[in-house]
Amino acid sequence: MSMQNKILAWVAIGLSLIIVTSVVMTIDPAGAKGLDLRGLFMFLYLIPIGFSVFFLSSIESLFTGVAVMLFGAYAVLGQQLLFLNYAKWQPLLSTGIMWQLLTFLILSSLAGFLSERLRSQSVRSKDSALQMEDTSAKLQEEKVRFLSQQKRYSEDINHLSSFVITLSDLAKEIPSVLDVKELLKLVLGKAVKLFQATSCVIFYVDEASNKLVYACSVGYDYNEITDLRLSADDESGIAGWCAKNAKFLSMDEIERNPHMADLLRQNKFPIMFCQPIVQRGKSVAVICVGEVENKLEEKELMRVALILSNLSAIAIENAKFVEKMKELTLRDGLTGLYNHRHFYELLEEMMKQARQHGLILGVFLIDIDHFKKFNDTYGHQLGDLILQETAKIVQEGISEADVSARYGGEEFAVICVRQDISAIKALAENLRKTTEAAVFKHGSLALNVTISLGVSFYDLKTSFAVSELVKYSDDALYKAKESGRNKVCYYGGN
Repeated sequence: MSMQNKILAWVAIGLSLIIVTSVVMTIDPAGAKGLDLRGLFMFLYLIPIGFSVFFLSSIESLFTGVAVMLFGAYAVLGQQLLFLNYAKWQPLLSTGIMWQLLTFLILSSLAGFLSERLRSQSVRSKDSALQMEDTSAKLQEEKVRFLSQQKRYSEDINHLSSFVITLSDLAKEIPSVLDVKELLKLVLGKAVKLFQATSCVIFYVDEASNKLVYACSVGYDYNEITDLRLSADDESGIAGWCAKNAKFLSMDEIERNPHMADLLRQNKFPIMFCQPIVQRGKSVAVICVGEVENKLEEKELMRVALILSNLSAIAIENAKFVEKMKELTLRDGLTGLYNHRHFYELLEEMMKQARQHGLILGVFLIDIDHFKKFNDTYGHQLGDLILQETAKIVQEGISEADVSARYGGEEFAVICVRQDISAIKALAENLRKTTEAAVFKHGSLALNVTISLGVSFYDLKTSFAVSELVKYSDDALYKAKESGRNKVCYYGGN
């Protein structure tokens, strides 16, 4: 109870004691029919006791009871209370007023004690109610938190199940994909699904040039992403750093590490995180994720990215091995050029393309002049060297879109597509001159070698079959050899 309320209660008790005492003192002790009416009016002293019971403590109520006794005795005896004469005190005993006063004292003490207990109990009840409300609120909060966690765990379980299913599907699908480019497209699709990515791109690392070469993407602008010139170093931001160091890197890690802040300035395109695909400690490709719908925790992100990388690395290695084995079946073991069989396959395909685009196709058959003489004079080692060096001149003299092959023995073949015949003729003559100017060194020997070329053409005006076109080139080659060698002859005298 506040101090202000206690003061008001004491003022009320004091006023009531004074008023009640004044009232009792005005009553004639010889009232109606000889009755002492003061005993009846003594019950008015319950007023101050009531105030003390409801507003004061048990000790304070006891003090009030004592005050009631004193004021009550004074009201009955008046000034006579000061004299210790039994006769003067007798009215208190004979009329029962004394017993009333004692009863008031006892009742005041008991009532005050009980009132305080009740108030204390009430306070405890309120405290208990507040505690129960607080407990109820906390329980409600716990319920909400539990439901939230249950929902989160359920989402995590579903997400984990999705991870497992996606990775399991990837592990099942990748063995059947034996082309590296197609494999990277498959990995891209799985990365998008695993990370719920809205933008993702994969670059493969060209070890010879140390460049990052575009492979496939989703969400990025195709023209912008393919026009980027990226290298496998810090100059190309996060993607370059990952390719160089063969390690996972995210924006969160960069923000925690001020020493890596410069990578953000070097970034060529938006990246949230990057995971390299690593084989034998070197990056063969990098998976760059730009934006995701739901961001994973970094540790979970790293684990999933690493699993994806490891599965991809194994699949890429297998695909490269298959490609290498396939390439070996298509190429000549000595010169590295395509073999006779694959030459015909490519020729048929390129004839279709030339016809489709309205271009002119040229077929060269090339023969090393007097090759048997070199073999017989200097041995087969020199003969092999001449074949290898001539093949190198031919391969370096044509464009990437052209095809070179070892046709058989000392003969080579070239397929080229140009806008006009003059460009094809210029290429053939350039190969002849380059070979003539080259010096073939073997030990102390320094030899010059020449070649003869027979060329035929294919365009929209002709309807040659593959075998016919090669035969025409062979006829032109025969003509070049018969007319003195080290020259280019064209079918039909063109």
